[in-house]
Amino acid sequence: MTIAIRGELPAFYRLAVRSVKTVPGIDEVENLVNAGLARLDNEGELIPELAEAVPSIDNGLWVLFPNGRMETTWKIRANARWHDGAPLTSDDLVFTALVGRDPDLPTFANPNYRFLDQVEAVDERTVKATWSQPFIAADTLFTGELGLPLPKHLLEKPYAEAKGTFSDLPHWSDEFISSGPFRVKEFARGSYVALQSFDGYVLGRPTVDIVEVKFIPDSAALVANVLAGAVEMTIGNALSIDQALDVRGQWRDGKVVVAPNTLQRLHPQLLNPSPAIIGNVQFRRAMMHAMDRQEIINALEGGLTTPPISFLAPNQPQHRDLESRVRTYEYDPNRAMQIIESLGYTRGPDGSFRDAAQERLQVEILVIAGDDRAEKVMGATSDFWQRSGVGVTQAYVSAVRLAERGYVAERKGFYLIGGTSDVKGVVTFHSSNAPTLDSNYSGNNHSRYISPEFDALVDRYVVTIPQAERRQQLGVILEHIADQLPIIPLYYRVDPYLIGNRLVNVTTKSANSLQTWNAYQWDVNER
Repeated sequence: MTIAIRGELPAFYRLAVRSVKTVPGIDEVENLVNAGLARLDNEGELIPELAEAVPSIDNGLWVLFPNGRMETTWKIRANARWHDGAPLTSDDLVFTALVGRDPDLPTFANPNYRFLDQVEAVDERTVKATWSQPFIAADTLFTGELGLPLPKHLLEKPYAEAKGTFSDLPHWSDEFISSGPFRVKEFARGSYVALQSFDGYVLGRPTVDIVEVKFIPDSAALVANVLAGAVEMTIGNALSIDQALDVRGQWRDGKVVVAPNTLQRLHPQLLNPSPAIIGNVQFRRAMMHAMDRQEIINALEGGLTTPPISFLAPNQPQHRDLESRVRTYEYDPNRAMQIIESLGYTRGPDGSFRDAAQERLQVEILVIAGDDRAEKVMGATSDFWQRSGVGVTQAYVSAVRLAERGYVAERKGFYLIGGTSDVKGVVTFHSSNAPTLDSNYSGNNHSRYISPEFDALVDRYVVTIPQAERRQQLGVILEHIADQLPIIPLYYRVDPYLIGNRLVNVTTKSANSLQTWNAYQWDVNER
């Protein structure tokens, strides 16, 4: 089968070359040739891969101690092998942790390693990790989330002898060896890579013999290749919505599927808003009712998604329980105007709301200049709000001003920007992430939401290890966000993917998983 990414591939292990993180689809190719102890399925759930089981409280492989420390234990499957046939052992994992925590190799680092005290080999197939404090993502150790395994027998010597050139080794590209479902057969730089099914893959030999990944940086050329039958699948963020919809109308040999990505949202200024009414949750609820978000989605996303009920993307398992729990905001401009009137405003002959001093109710929306999609969303939002009597000033921040610490943080009104739609995003709204003068304006809590009640919910969530209790706590957090609106959720920006009709068992992805999560199960129907 032939697939394509919109970019060129310099390496097969992202952490070895910092720049590859920006290449759309590089993570997907990495997932084809690498294996972790576990990997995320298309609903965002961890499933075992190289390991026999994912650690949990229930199976006894995740142990909590009264002093807050933890241990996680992994048992490597007996048939785990590297592409060169060498056995994959616990020593490889100890070596991987050594590289990941080495301050002389910052590209391999992950901030979550700060929770990790040590990794020790119990026996050839068993590894134990000791954690200094509760860390809910400890089960992602030695996965694509936190340090994919490295072959010690190939890398230990160059690591010991020449750290300065460790990232330049041909191992990361032309001589790549790992343990994923496919191994590198041919790497034609700037053109394509041919991947051969790995007979020794731990979950069984992939059904597809050869996967050819073409590098096509130009999206128009990629579309032409699809329509000509030279490419039958795209991976990574390859096409715009308009291009995907155009292909859908012409391509009889395949279909367009979408997966939610970032959540486009408005961050209200909640620390020192102007006008002050922005800090009133009733006003923010009115602004939600004033918008026809489905109309915005139809115009900008081809109607391929629906208005969010939470910041959490709908294809995550935690989302299923939300609809009946959280406050929702249907399009109801009359309700919006009633709420604003209840806050002491009156609507004048020109249709605009004014306060007791006859000052017009006016808010500002700020976007990054040059972001075409954000500017369109700002225009649509402004139109809906103005219909409900709220004046809107549209403002733009240049790249120069964006780099100035404090400029965006100290804005007057709303800031329109995309953000995570994954469960990890709950910590975004913690007051410790609010960009203030005291924090030197660091942090991505763009609303500067300061709530001791919410902080307590998040503080409890990040130390709750048992899955059932954690999910319950997450539900309480999502209820709080939907009720208090530290953000105004607009829509999930979707990524379109093209999948040929000949392909079998190829699925879409969740907000934090990959399309290639089950590549070893892919198949083709011969024409």
